[in-house]
Amino acid sequence: MSDDDTSNFDDIEKDDTTEESFPVPKAFAGNNMPFVGFTYSSDYQLLSRDRTDRKRNGSIEVLSVEMDFFLFNTIFSQKPEIDKRKFEKLEDEIHRITAINKEIDNKYRITLTQLEKQSDNLVALRSEKLEVEKALTVLRHDIKEAQRKYELECDNRRKVEIKVSELWAKLEQEQSLRSQLTHSTQHTNDKFVVLEKQFATLSEKFKTESETAVKLKKLNAELTLNSSNKEKIIDELSEKIEMFQRVNTNQALDIQNLQSQMDKAHNSWAQINDRTQDLENRKQLIQHELEVLREREATTAIQNQRLTDTIVEMEKNRRRVLTKKRSLHSMLTNRDQQKTRTSSHYKSYSNVDYRQLMQQIQKIEGELRQENDKTKALKVQLDEDVNKRSHLQLGLKEQTEEIIGLRQREMNFIKELNDLKDSKKKTEDKLTRLKSERSMDELQLKELQDQLEAEQYFSSICQEKERQISMINVDYRQLMQQIQKIEGELRQENDKTKALKVQLDEDVNKRSHLQLGLKEQTEEIISLRQREMNFIKELNDLKDSKKKTEDELTRLKSERSMDELQLKELQDQLEAEQYFSSTIILRSMDELQLKELQDQLEAEQYFSSLYKTQVKELKEEIEDKQRFFNDFEEEKSSLCHQIEIALARAETEGIARRQAEELTADLEKEKAIRELEIEDSERRLRSELNTKEEIINTYLNKESEYSKTVEIITKEKEELNTKIHFMNQEMNNYINQTVHNDKVEQLTKQLQQEKLLKQQAVNKLAEIMNRRDMNLSGKKSKGSSADLRRKEKECRKLQQDLTTERENYSQMVSRFQKEASEMQAILYDESQLKVKLQMELDSKDAENEQLRQKMILRLSDEHIINSTIKEIESNDMENFRLEGWLSIPNKQNIRRHGWRKQYVVVSSRKIIFYNSEVDKAKADPALILDLSKLFHVRSVTQ
Repeated sequence: MSDDDTSNFDDIEKDDTTEESFPVPKAFAGNNMPFVGFTYSSDYQLLSRDRTDRKRNGSIEVLSVEMDFFLFNTIFSQKPEIDKRKFEKLEDEIHRITAINKEIDNKYRITLTQLEKQSDNLVALRSEKLEVEKALTVLRHDIKEAQRKYELECDNRRKVEIKVSELWAKLEQEQSLRSQLTHSTQHTNDKFVVLEKQFATLSEKFKTESETAVKLKKLNAELTLNSSNKEKIIDELSEKIEMFQRVNTNQALDIQNLQSQMDKAHNSWAQINDRTQDLENRKQLIQHELEVLREREATTAIQNQRLTDTIVEMEKNRRRVLTKKRSLHSMLTNRDQQKTRTSSHYKSYSNVDYRQLMQQIQKIEGELRQENDKTKALKVQLDEDVNKRSHLQLGLKEQTEEIIGLRQREMNFIKELNDLKDSKKKTEDKLTRLKSERSMDELQLKELQDQLEAEQYFSSICQEKERQISMINVDYRQLMQQIQKIEGELRQENDKTKALKVQLDEDVNKRSHLQLGLKEQTEEIISLRQREMNFIKELNDLKDSKKKTEDELTRLKSERSMDELQLKELQDQLEAEQYFSSTIILRSMDELQLKELQDQLEAEQYFSSLYKTQVKELKEEIEDKQRFFNDFEEEKSSLCHQIEIALARAETEGIARRQAEELTADLEKEKAIRELEIEDSERRLRSELNTKEEIINTYLNKESEYSKTVEIITKEKEELNTKIHFMNQEMNNYINQTVHNDKVEQLTKQLQQEKLLKQQAVNKLAEIMNRRDMNLSGKKSKGSSADLRRKEKECRKLQQDLTTERENYSQMVSRFQKEASEMQAILYDESQLKVKLQMELDSKDAENEQLRQKMILRLSDEHIINSTIKEIESNDMENFRLEGWLSIPNKQNIRRHGWRKQYVVVSSRKIIFYNSEVDKAKADPALILDLSKLFHVRSVTQ
C-alpha cells in the first residue's frame, strides 16, 4: 500500500479510438499573429504638398503673431538683448522651415514625374495587350472559319463521291439494260420476218404511234403556251427594269440637287459663322465696356461705404466729446462763442458749396451730352448692323438693346454718384474740422482698426479654408456623378451583351432547327429515291410482262391465222364435200362423215369464239396495263418534279445555312471583340474606380486634415484673440491712466487758477465799492444800463439770425434727407433692375453656350467618322451642362411649409434657377449662383 489512498476512484479505461485530425485551413486568418495596433503619423508629407504649405503658412503666421507680441513686449519692457536673441532664434527657425519645405517640394515633384511616367508606361502596355488580344481573337476566328470551310469542303466531297457512286451504279444498270436490249433486238430481228407478214400488228402499232403523236402534239402545244407565258413575263420584267432604271436616274438627279443644296447650305453656314464671329467680337467689346463701368461702380460703392463708416465713427466720437463738454460748466461761454463763429462759417461755406455744386452739375451735363451723342452714334451703327443681319441676330438685338438700356441707366447712376460725391465733399470738409478737434480719438480708432484688420485677416483665412472645403465637396459630388454615369454606361454595355447573347442563342436555335429540317428533308429525299428505285423496278417488271404479253399476242395471232387457214381449208373441203355430197347423197358413209365434219365445225366455231373471247380479255388486260403504265409515268413525273423542288429547297436551305454559319461566325468574331472591349472597359472602369476611390480617400483625408487645421487655426485664433484682448486691455489701461492723470492735472490747475482769479476779482470789487461815491455809482449805473440795453438788442438780433440760420439749416437738412431718400429709392430700383438684367444676361450666356455647342455639332456633321471617335474621349473632358427639375424647401421649416419645384440649369460657370419652363423660355430666372463664389453650407436638420 502506498501513502495515497485511491480506493474511492474508478480505474481509467484506455481509449482505443484514433486521434482526430482537423484539416488545415487554406485561407490565412492570422489568428496566430500578435496584435500590434495601428499607428498614424502626420510626419509623412511627401505626397501632401497642400498640407506642408498650410503648415508652413500656419507656422509662419504663428511666428508673425509671436513676433508682434514680442515687439509689443520689447516696447513696454526694457530687455533688448534677450529679445534680440529670441528674434534671431525665430528667424533661424523660419529659414530652416523654408529650406525643409523646399526640399519636400522638390521630392514631391520628382515623385510626381516618376508616377506620371509609370502611368504612361502602364497605358502603353495595356494598349499593346489589347491589340495583341484583338489579333489573337481575329486569328482564332480565322482558324475557326478555315475549319468550317474545310468541313464544308469535306461534306461536299463526300456528297460528290456519293453522287459518283450512284452514277456508276446507274451506268452499270444502263449497261445491263443495253445488253438486255441487244438480246431483245436480236430476238426481235429473228421474229421480224414473221411479224412483217402480220399487217394487223403493224396497224395496231400505227394506231399506238398516232396516239403518241397526238400526245406529243398536245405536249408541244402546252410547251408553246408556257414559252409564250414566259416571254410575256420576260417582257414585263424588262419593262420593270426600264422603270427601275428611270427611277434610278431620277434619284441620281435628286441626289445631285440635294448635294447642290447641301453645298449652298454649307456656304450659308460659313457666312453665318463669319457674321456670328463679328457679332461676338462686338459683343465682347460691349461686355468689356460694361465690366469697366461695373469696376467704376464697385470702386465708388467701396468709397461710399468707407465714407459712411468714417462719418458714423466721427459722429459717435463727436457725441462723446459733446457729452464731455456738457459736463464742464466752466466752458459754456466759450461754446456760445464757437456757435456764433460756426454759424457765420456755415453761411460762407454753404454759398461756396452751392457754387461748386452748380459748376460740377454743368460739367456733368456736358459730359452727359457728349456721352449721349456717343450713344446715339452707337445706336445708328447698331441699327445699321441689325438691318443687315436681322435674319441672323434676333437674340443679339435684344441683348444690344438691353446693353444700351444698361448704359443709360449707368449714366444716370454716374450722375447720382457725382451728386453723392458733392455731398460727400461737404461731409469731408466737416470731417476735417472734426478730425482736427479729435486727434486723440483717431489714434484710438487706428488701434481699433489694426485690431479689426487682424480679425478680418483671420476671418478671411477661415473663409478661404471653408471655400476650399466647399470646392472639394463640389469636386467630390462631380466625381460621384461621373461614377454614376460610368456605372450607367456599364449597365448599358451589359444589357447590350445580354441582347447579343440572346441573339446568339436565337441564331443557334435557328441553326439547330435548320439542321433538323435539313435532316428531315434528306431523309425524305432518301425515301423518295428508294420509292423511285422501286418504281423503276416495277416499270422494268411491267415492261417484261408487256413484252411477254406482246409475245403471247403474236403467238396467239399466229395461231389464229393458222386456225383461220385451217378453217378456210376446212370450209373448202366442206364445200367440196357438200358438192360431192350433193352428187353422192345416197351414200350413208358420206353422211356420217358429214355429221362428223359438222361436229368438227361446231367445235372449231366454239374454239374460235373461245379464242375471240380470250383475245378480247387479253386486249382489255393490255389496255388496263397501259393505263396503269401511264398513271405510273404521271406519278413518276410528279415525283421527279417534287424531287427537283426538294433539291432546290435543299440547295436554298444549304445556301441559307452557309449564310447563317457565316453570320454566326461574324457574330462570334464581333462577340469576341466585344468581350475583349468589355473586358478592357471593365479593367479601365476598375482602374478608374480605384483611382477615383483613391482620389476620394485622399480628398477625405485632406478634408479631415483641413478640418483639423481649421480647428487648430480656430484655437490659435481664439488664443490670439485672447492675447490681443489682454494686450488691448493693458494698452487701454495704460493709455487711460496716462490720459486720466493728464486731465486731472489740467483740471486741478484750472481750478486753482479760477479760484485765484475769483479771489482777486472779489477783492478788487470790494475795494472799488468801498472807494466809489454814490453819485458816480448812479451815473455809472445809468451808463451800464444803456450798454446793457444795446447789448440786449444785439443779442436779440443775433438770436433772430441764429433762429433763421437754424431754420435754413433744418430746411437744407430735410431737403438733403429727402434727396438722399429719393436717391436711395432710385438706387434700390436701379440695383433691382441691374440684378434682373444680370440674371437675364447670365441665362442668355447659358443659352449662347448651348447654341454654340449645337453649332459645333452641326458643323461637325461633315466629319462624323472622326467625331464619333473623338466624342467618346471628349465627353469626360467637356464642361457638362445639366438641366432638370429640383425640389427646394419653401422656408426653413420643411414640415410646415413643404417643398417647391424649380427648373435648374447648370452651366460651366453658373447655376440658374427658374420658377417654370415658361420663365426659362422668357429668360426670367429667379436666382443665379456663381460657381466661383460658392462656399460650403452646413446642412440643417429639422
